[in-house]
Amino acid sequence: KVAESCTKKAKATVEPNHEDMLKAAKTYLAIKKICSEEHLDAMTIRCFDIVKACGTTSCLALALLNDEGIVAGCEGDMQTLITMILAQRLCGEKAFMANPSMLRDDRSLLAHCTVPLSMCENITLRSHFESSIGVAIQGDLPCTDYTLLKWGGDKLDRFFVTEAQALPIEYSNHFCRTQIQLNANLKNYL
Repeated sequence: KVAESCTKKAKATVEPNHEDMLKAAKTYLAIKKICSEEHLDAMTIRCFDIVKACGTTSCLALALLNDEGIVAGCEGDMQTLITMILAQRLCGEKAFMANPSMLRDDRSLLAHCTVPLSMCENITLRSHFESSIGVAIQGDLPCTDYTLLKWGGDKLDRFFVTEAQALPIEYSNHFCRTQIQLNANLKNYL
C-alpha cells in the first residue's frame, strides 16, 4: 500500500521498478517501526550502509517520516539533524536537508535525494543519484522565500542563518535529485 500510494502521488516514475518500490516501502516500514518502538521523534541514518546491506535506499522513508512529524535526516549527520529539529520547532515548518552543490557569487544550488513530499509542488520518483539504485525523490520546490540555517562546528560553536528567494532552475542530472537554486551567496559559509 505504501509503494502504491507513493506511485500515485508522483507525476512520474523514471528509474525505479515495482521491486524497487517494494524494497523502499519495506525500508520505510522497518524504520518507522524502530522509531515507534524507541519513541523517537527524530532520527538520522547512515544511508550508504543501507545501500550496501539492503540494495535499496532510505530516501523515500526519510521523506515520509518527515511528513509524519519524525524529523529524519541521512548520512548519519547529527549536526544537520539538530538543525532540522531546531528549524521545525522555531518555524513550525518541515525542513529540507540539502548539500551545497554549486556555489556562485550571486546564487547557490542545493540538492539532496530526499525531501518532505509536503514541501513539493510535484514529485518524480527516481533512483538514488550516487548509487543509481532504490527510490529517491525529485521534488519540485516552489519559487518562494526560504530560510537557510545550519548549526555546526566541532563544538557546535558555529551558526549560520540567512533568508533567500528560490530562483527558477533547469533540472540537471549532475546533482542529487531534489534541487533548489537560491539567490544567496553561501561561499563564505563553507
